[in-house]
Amino acid sequence: MSLSLTRHWSIWMSIAQIKQMVSWRPGQLARNTAHASGWNILRIALQASSLILMARILGAEGYGKLAGTVALYVTFAQFAGLGSGIALVRHLARAGELHARMSATQRTYLATGMALFVLIWPLSILTLGGTLSPTTLAFLACAELVVAPMLLPLAYRHQAEENMFLSGAILTLAPFARFLAVLYALVAQVHDVAAFAPLYLGWLTIVVSGALCFAWPRGGDMRQRPSLIATIREGLPYVISGVAVTAGGELDKTILLRSAGGALAGQYAAAYRIMQAMTLPVNSLIMAVTPRQFAASGPDHRRQRKWLFATTILYSTIAASFLWLLAPYASLALGNEFQESSKLLRFLCLVIVTNSVRQVVVMLLTTGGMQAARNVVETGAVVVSVAAMLILIPIFSIVGAITALIGADGIAILFGLYSLRKKDNTA
Repeated sequence: MSLSLTRHWSIWMSIAQIKQMVSWRPGQLARNTAHASGWNILRIALQASSLILMARILGAEGYGKLAGTVALYVTFAQFAGLGSGIALVRHLARAGELHARMSATQRTYLATGMALFVLIWPLSILTLGGTLSPTTLAFLACAELVVAPMLLPLAYRHQAEENMFLSGAILTLAPFARFLAVLYALVAQVHDVAAFAPLYLGWLTIVVSGALCFAWPRGGDMRQRPSLIATIREGLPYVISGVAVTAGGELDKTILLRSAGGALAGQYAAAYRIMQAMTLPVNSLIMAVTPRQFAASGPDHRRQRKWLFATTILYSTIAASFLWLLAPYASLALGNEFQESSKLLRFLCLVIVTNSVRQVVVMLLTTGGMQAARNVVETGAVVVSVAAMLILIPIFSIVGAITALIGADGIAILFGLYSLRKKDNTA
């Protein structure tokens, strides 16, 4: 009798387990990560296609000039909005009002973008004037400082609502516009940066204008819209970290362009962009969990933190190994002028791991209410990184740039983890 009951119980449990497995559906976090990863795969494909085409259209010298110049503008573009985008995510994640706040954030991005253009374009002429003409620099500066950042409030809005499908779609529009410009340049047989720059600005303007027209939230009461000063004041604590992260990952190309010339900068930039594409899934994961981390506290926060670290380390190690194996074949896609890029990719494999872990650490500082600590950590890391690049690149060339990147990531990780542990001990 007992054996019969045991057998029936086992059968019933098996059926219950099967039903549970069949009825399982992914949670919102899993769906958001999948959506963000899907769009990141498309962005990787667009960026890879653009990189291959630009490398063949412009050559190592031309691509190096373009990459070094755009890197300078992308670094300063992090000042666009002055942190109001992250403040928008926090505001909406805590059930704040949408329409007036979106309008205020968009206005802040436009005003700060135009101010950046007025300041940075003349600076770039002094810094890179011998590399590209002032007109070409103006086209590229307008694209990166004014037009491209206008997409960010739309993406931040959907990120705050945990709609990573739409957020990822909007973030894909800028790479899509760049791909269209490169494709048009290929058809029109454009072979220099001076002719490519206005094409890029034109296609980017068309795509961004279309997105703002179709995706902007309609209606709402604008009487509660914060002033420009109030919006900037709330966002300022978040701006330093964004600038610091980007400066550490972009200015290496500008320094290489100035010290080693366009050809070597082009080799390095091509390898770096391939490596950077491998970290995009980590970006997807971080975008998906950020709103939830803002709202989490106590045991939930610490449990999610452990899961994030484990997932990030596992993925980045696999990605680095994959890149190490495929590195020798990179020149087949980029062209014979980029033979050195294949060798550089293996040096950059470690950066995949360090950069991925760094992204998780600094995100946890922000969502844990430790933005001031993040600003100190990120600023210290970028100061060390840029100083190391200025010293090491003239001596060791590209290897010096990679060493500076790994060192900056290590500093940010160590001091970031120290700050997190210190908070846990005092909580």
